[in-house]
Amino acid sequence: MNKITLYCHVGMAKTGSSVIQNFLDVNRENLYRYHSCLYPNFGARKFHTGRCHNHDLWYRENENNQQVTLKKISEVIRYCEAHGISKIVMSSEAWLGDRSVPDLMRKIQDSFDFVEIKTICYLRRVDSWFESAWKQWGLKKYKSIEEYLQEPTKNQRYKAIWESLEYWSNQIGEKNILIRPYEKEQLRNGILADFVQCLGIDYESFDWKKNEETNLALNIGFNRDVLEVLFLCQELYTDRHDNHLFELFSHLLGEHFQKKPFDSYSLLSPAQRLEIITNNLPYENLIARKYLNRPDGRIFYEPLPNLEDPWQPYSGLTLDKAIPIIVQLIEETNRQIKENQLSHKLRRMKILQPFIKFLRWVRRNF
Repeated sequence: MNKITLYCHVGMAKTGSSVIQNFLDVNRENLYRYHSCLYPNFGARKFHTGRCHNHDLWYRENENNQQVTLKKISEVIRYCEAHGISKIVMSSEAWLGDRSVPDLMRKIQDSFDFVEIKTICYLRRVDSWFESAWKQWGLKKYKSIEEYLQEPTKNQRYKAIWESLEYWSNQIGEKNILIRPYEKEQLRNGILADFVQCLGIDYESFDWKKNEETNLALNIGFNRDVLEVLFLCQELYTDRHDNHLFELFSHLLGEHFQKKPFDSYSLLSPAQRLEIITNNLPYENLIARKYLNRPDGRIFYEPLPNLEDPWQPYSGLTLDKAIPIIVQLIEETNRQIKENQLSHKLRRMKILQPFIKFLRWVRRNF
């Protein structure tokens, strides 16, 4: 009987998870047909067909009835067994800290002696993660980044990660925990090549499909002034997961207003960065020694912040800074309306109402 490896990609959040999930989604057929790898669409009769970005929503729908979830995953395993598929990939960045998931994986492992469970987890240095988390969630709710920084769960991020990894390890075995540092110098060929390599697939040997849709989650960032505009729009967000306005901006603003992955927002001073890193360092060291087999206790090799590094706090959003952003949004809107592009995309992206709300906000504030 062929061995099947079930890979659980569990994040952490803000480490390119949506890039990975988009890649797996649009290449579902390629992975199945040419690489003996299934990224299951649990809603399809044939699990290798259709579209399914990630598995979190599907899991949440049945989180109070694990028997349903266990049965469906078991069906996927039997499907792979019948079709000679040796790899299954499931993905959700919400699963790292959700103990019900490793509990479920333990049951799967105990039920099928030919199935091995492995967990893939990308980790990001905490100061960089914090800035990205502020951009994604914090600016929609908090009065300042300093207020966001005071949350105990943010300051002790790696303590929670260590405890989650230990729980996963107890359920599926230490050797099955694959830790990957989310750091530019350690991802020389990019995160997709690194992830596919974890699956035992040569990324460079195949012509993969690319997702042509603009997607906020594909690590499109904004420069500091655009972030401030988004921060000032707090009244337009329904909750911290409301990304409609972000999607609108990413659709209408050009590269001049964007930030590349791994580039810093410079939201925090070197002293603030160093304090956050120091607070989390003991648990980073534990993870590096146990799961990366690094005696020096280092997950990340980027130099630590230097207190002498030049840094200036953000000077604020002036009218001179805001006008180019507003003009770009309006001009690009007009252009796309003339070309009959915008209305369809706004409806498809479900951001027509946020678009109207934003225009009203501009009228009130500028």
